[in-house]
Amino acid sequence: MPKLNHPLPAAQKQSEHLSTNVHTDVDGGQPEEATFDYDDDLSEVLAPEVLIPHERPYRKGKADRDKIYEAALNGRPILRPTPETPPVLKQLAPATDVDLTNQGITAIPKQVFNLSNLRRLALDGLSVSDRIGELTSLEELDLSETRLEELPATIGRLTQLRILRLYSPRLRSLPKQLGDLVNLQTLQLPYLSTPLPDSVERLRLLTDLDLSYLNYDRLAELPPVVNRLSALRRLSLANARLTGIPDDILALTSLEELDLTCSVIPRLDRLPDLAQLPLRILRFGGGSTPAQRHHLLGSVWPITTLEELYLDRWGEQKIGGRVVRPALTTLPDDAFTRTPRLRRLDLSFNELTTLPESLYGLTHLEYISLSHTKLDAATVDRLRKALPELHIDLNSPKRG
Repeated sequence: MPKLNHPLPAAQKQSEHLSTNVHTDVDGGQPEEATFDYDDDLSEVLAPEVLIPHERPYRKGKADRDKIYEAALNGRPILRPTPETPPVLKQLAPATDVDLTNQGITAIPKQVFNLSNLRRLALDGLSVSDRIGELTSLEELDLSETRLEELPATIGRLTQLRILRLYSPRLRSLPKQLGDLVNLQTLQLPYLSTPLPDSVERLRLLTDLDLSYLNYDRLAELPPVVNRLSALRRLSLANARLTGIPDDILALTSLEELDLTCSVIPRLDRLPDLAQLPLRILRFGGGSTPAQRHHLLGSVWPITTLEELYLDRWGEQKIGGRVVRPALTTLPDDAFTRTPRLRRLDLSFNELTTLPESLYGLTHLEYISLSHTKLDAATVDRLRKALPELHIDLNSPKRG
């Protein structure tokens, strides 16, 4: 418990500027002396019980000398207690997985850096110092919801890292040492608005890259280094603001999953020949992005390797009262002729009034979403009869 070093002399009590020494226990170690002046704003240092009441706003945050003297004589706390060690840190010695999310702290406690076997660390919302490079056994690091402006260059020492999640809208740069994470397999950088360093090309084991909301504050091209990540199997560009999708993306010859949902690509005339990629999963929802035009769907139908296809929310879009994209009401009858492997299909939130004939022949189809479409009951009944094992999601108003 913090206590006064000695009782206040009567002469000092009358002083307008009175310094007082107190002893506090910091981090369970030796007492530490703190000095303060009664004319300082001490609302974040002293216990509320020894402050001048708030009804005297001109003295707000000032110490009440008499209350401090009384508290000292009676052994009551004078300083605010230092934050308790979060429960997650109380038994850290054998820890390999530490989650410091919502623990009421703002920085990494020093005890963490003594964990030689730490494999996973979640630091949502915490500041990160150069000492992060000391955790050389880390395999997974979660820096979601942080306020980082720069990622410390020492991140490059974490050569065992397999998964890195980083989301900070304040991020101004990424260090070239990111390319030293030679075992990295998953890199999640949503809302990235700073250049992706060319050194990322050295991440030969990287299979999963999340660049959703890329360039969220402006239009920019897809970082060229992305097209050189030869091991990439999953790429998310959902809600990205891009000037285009370059043909160079076809160099990603291992790519199996691509997310282009609601990507903002003004005046895009065509997509690359995605049929050249071994895509199993394609997400290409239209959303509220007028730039996504119906003719782009023509790049989807030839992809013979598809097993999951998401083509939801291609509704009408207007700019200044002018329709720039009409609602999607029909699909070509042969749309699914070349995608016999489809197992999941999402056509929800489209104003479809009919289904293409080729859809009824998708014998491997296990699930389809037709919610919030304009299909009549007869069309849905025909689909049930053609594909009796199919789960049909009709989570929308009753059909006539």
